[in-house]
Amino acid sequence: MKIAHIAAHTGNFGDLLSSRGLYSILDARLQSYEINKIEIRDYYLNGQKPGDFAKDVAQLLDANDKVIIGGGGFLTPYQGYGANPSKGLISFGDKLLDSADAQRIAIVSMGYEGDIHDIPTSVLVKQVAFLKNIASKGVSVSLRVDPGTVLLKKLGLVDDDLLFDDFGFHCGSLNMAKKREIVICPSGGRGGEGWEDSAGAMQIFSFAIKQAIAQNFVVNLVLHTVFDLKIAGILTEQFKSVSERLKINIIYAGNSSCNIHEILSVYGRSLGVISGRYHGVAAGITQNALVASNRCSKKANFASKYYGGLEINIKSEALEFLDKALCGQAIRIGRVDCVSDKFSEFIDL
Repeated sequence: MKIAHIAAHTGNFGDLLSSRGLYSILDARLQSYEINKIEIRDYYLNGQKPGDFAKDVAQLLDANDKVIIGGGGFLTPYQGYGANPSKGLISFGDKLLDSADAQRIAIVSMGYEGDIHDIPTSVLVKQVAFLKNIASKGVSVSLRVDPGTVLLKKLGLVDDDLLFDDFGFHCGSLNMAKKREIVICPSGGRGGEGWEDSAGAMQIFSFAIKQAIAQNFVVNLVLHTVFDLKIAGILTEQFKSVSERLKINIIYAGNSSCNIHEILSVYGRSLGVISGRYHGVAAGITQNALVASNRCSKKANFASKYYGGLEINIKSEALEFLDKALCGQAIRIGRVDCVSDKFSEFIDL
C-alpha cells in the first residue's frame, strides 16, 4: 500500500515523535506499506509561497492509495483565516469535499498550538462545522486531546468520540533499564510560553537542576528547537565546576536529522522529565518516566496534568518531583492504544 503522509517532516523532535507514533499504528495493522513524505510547511498560509493544498492532494490520490494529513496544531486560527473554510494555518479547501475519493483521505491527530480562549467562538463553530462536513463526505477526521480541543468539548462543539490521544503517545516504550538521570526539556521563544518569559520559572528550574546534581542525578537537557539553546545557556551558567558540568548533557533534537531512537533512549533511561514542551511530556510518558511541567507552558502543563503528572511552580514541588522519580513513580495511561474506529476503518479500507 502506498501512503502519502503530509506532515511536518522537517520539524523538531515533537513532529518526528508524532509521525513515529502513526507509523507504529500502521505497523500493527498493515503487513507492508510505503510512505511518501510531503512537507506540510509548504502549505502554510503565512508562508512565502503557500501551495495549492486541495489540488496537490488530488494529485497525490492519483499516485497513492491513501493520503494522511497530520498530526499537528494546524487548526489554530491565524490572522487572515476569514476566507479559509478550515479557519486554520492550512487551507484544506472545499474542493476536498467534492472528491469522489474522500474516503481515501484522513486528517489525523490534529489540534491547536495552545490556549485558544481568545479566538471568537463563532470562528470555532464554523471550523468544527467544516470538519464535520468533511467527515460526512467520507474523510476520516480525528482530533488530538490538547487544550484547544478540550475547550471545544467544554463548549459543546465536539463529543468524546472525536478526541483521541496524540499519535506521539503511540511510539511505544523502549523498555530500557532506568538510570539515575532526569530530562529537562525547556521551552524557548514560544510567544508567552517560553521559560525566558518567567523569571520565577527559570529560578525554579535552575533550583531543580542544582538539587538533582546534588542528589547525584545526571541531567539531560533535551532541546527540541533552536530557541531552546538560549534557555539551556541560562540554566547551566550557574555551574562552574568540572564535577557539576560532567553531570549535565545538552542534547539537540531540533531538526529532522536527529536520530529519534537515540533521543527516545535518553527519555527511556531517565526516571523523570520536567518539560516545557507538549511532546516532551508525551515522550516521557511513553518511556515510563514521571513527568512534570509548569504553568508558564500551557500545552505541556495541560498534558502533564491531564495524564496524571506533576506541576512544578515552587521549590518544594521540585523536591517532591525528584523524590518521586527516585521511587520509580511513573505514569500509566489506559487510552494510549486507542485509535478511532473511523481511522481503523480507513486503514483497513
